[in-house]
Amino acid sequence: MIIGLLAAGLCVRVLWPVLQQLSLPIWALGLASYLVVWVPLLGAALFATMVRGRRSLRDDFGLRFRWIDLLVGLGVGLGLRFIAGLLELVTGGTLLLAPTAFDWTWFLLVVIAPVLVAPWVEELFFRGLALRALARSMRGIPSRSAGAALAVAVSAALFAAVHLLEQPVDAWPRVAAINLIVGAALGLVALRTGRLGGPIIAHIVFNATGLAPLLAAIA
Repeated sequence: MIIGLLAAGLCVRVLWPVLQQLSLPIWALGLASYLVVWVPLLGAALFATMVRGRRSLRDDFGLRFRWIDLLVGLGVGLGLRFIAGLLELVTGGTLLLAPTAFDWTWFLLVVIAPVLVAPWVEELFFRGLALRALARSMRGIPSRSAGAALAVAVSAALFAAVHLLEQPVDAWPRVAAINLIVGAALGLVALRTGRLGGPIIAHIVFNATGLAPLLAAIA
């Protein structure tokens, strides 16, 4: 887990500036901005299950779904988007608009990557690998609820920290606050259900509804 986080941070801080200096097409550069974070996180999760686990994402990380996860994910995702919207309104934060034309590059970087891919990679690592590892390490705490709360809090903090890597410093308080809340809520759902189905769907809903201001601006 720690290696995956360090590798992601190293890739963003060292590899990403190098890639920005290359004459890459905009779609390749945009895709690279995601891959420098996704590859280390996904690699850490796969390494953990193949080397230290049972070689099953279902058994090791709870990657499974039930019908109830659709309802839970939809409700949690919409609730988190409402809270994030309030924070954006209070802090004056704005959504950074990406491509302003509906071409395949826009669809890849603004829809496919953050809405359909990121939730799977991030939930697999943060709520699958990290949260479960932290929860196991907290078993020595006398109070079971306190241990679970601490595991959720730490995993949410790690989730927020990764989302700060590519953000300007002046946006850190807003981005950290939103992602701490999102990370904590998704962590609670994962612990409560023992599955990643609810968190993944909630994450998809949260990211998808975040596109509303962008779509409205383009329209």
